[in-house]
Amino acid sequence: MADAFAEGILTIQEIQYFIRKARVLESTLKDVGVLAIIIAEGFTGEALTAGHAAGVMLATPKDLFGRKVGAAITSLCEVLKDAARYASSSPDRLNFLLDNLFDIEGRNGNLRGILFELMAGYLARRNAVSIDMGIRAKDPKSGKSKDIDVQAITAHNRRVTAIECKGKEPGGTLSLEDVDDWLAKIPVFRAHYAHHHTLREAEQR
Repeated sequence: MADAFAEGILTIQEIQYFIRKARVLESTLKDVGVLAIIIAEGFTGEALTAGHAAGVMLATPKDLFGRKVGAAITSLCEVLKDAARYASSSPDRLNFLLDNLFDIEGRNGNLRGILFELMAGYLARRNAVSIDMGIRAKDPKSGKSKDIDVQAITAHNRRVTAIECKGKEPGGTLSLEDVDDWLAKIPVFRAHYAHHHTLREAEQR
């Protein structure tokens, strides 16, 4: 089992809960080996001593992934504190961080997509009174549902815009399949808004 913290140096008091959780799990699964790992930016000396005495592995991103990737993860955590605003003003640094995170197999594409949605949400907010992300739209008649990456609403619910985000590499292009998938979502979105209690009269874009 493992717990991870995005920032901060953990003290002995802050890891006690994890030590207790590890002991409970070990006593419950006596016939199964349990590897307990807690990941954080760093640990105090007392925390390291207590953790090791309890058989808990205390690790930092640099310990697990190496110096380069570990530093990129730390920088990315800082960026994520205000990711959308930061991304719109300095997208080159985001690309740099994501390139350094490429060593984590299978994760880079997900991070790129999430950060692109955050950036799109921030940009959409400039011309809207509110935005929402990860909206689940459902057609009440067919029962079909599709995800809206970013939804932007103007004043008095006059207009609603559904934004699809694809976090591609710089210079990347969408395939015909990507476009067809997006077009297939539109009828579900329209049906969803047509029955929405506050957006049924809104112009859809």
